[in-house]
Amino acid sequence: MASRVAVAVLAAFVFLDLAKFFISERFGTGAAWLLQQDVRALRRSVAQATTPRSLAHRVARERLLRDKERTLLRMQTATLRRALFCSHYISVLKGVLGAAVAIVGWGEPVFSVRREDVWPVGRWLSMPHASEWESGAVAPLPWLAISAAASVAIAHGVLGPSLAFALKATTRDVDRADAAGPGPDDGGSEEESEEGAEPRAPGRGNDPRERKKAR
Repeated sequence: MASRVAVAVLAAFVFLDLAKFFISERFGTGAAWLLQQDVRALRRSVAQATTPRSLAHRVARERLLRDKERTLLRMQTATLRRALFCSHYISVLKGVLGAAVAIVGWGEPVFSVRREDVWPVGRWLSMPHASEWESGAVAPLPWLAISAAASVAIAHGVLGPSLAFALKATTRDVDRADAAGPGPDDGGSEEESEEGAEPRAPGRGNDPRERKKAR
């Protein structure tokens, strides 16, 4: 496996995680997922409350569980379910891509670096071929694990928030420009003022012959 393939895998992971980030920002799938995890954890906690100490807190936990279930029920619209479906299968696609890369590149180093640069994790980066390869050779599995974690950090911590901020700023500027309307120097204002002006009625001071008589 060439090093450019390894970079392409990292770029593909970043792209998929960026897609999940923007789906979460647009439809709130991240908040819904966290709420689902809270509901599951509270259900387990309530079901396992058997000791006297845990039974004393069971009423409060049941009340909190009902509140979270009602909130989750209000959030679960058809749009949110579709967004959760898309987000889930993006994660599945990321896993399938990683498995395909691991199968195709099995038994071949992704790339190699100097032994001193990867000490003391050089053997780990060569897993499961640490006993066969020299220290400094990076195997597909460790590289996929590093790429999967790094792509989440890049997409959700750097690129995603930066792009979202830029898009919001651009949208805000466009909305302000639309609300302000055309400026005073826009073309056509002078012509419109001339067309809209009423013609002056003939009277004293308008005719040159009347000005001569006045002299």
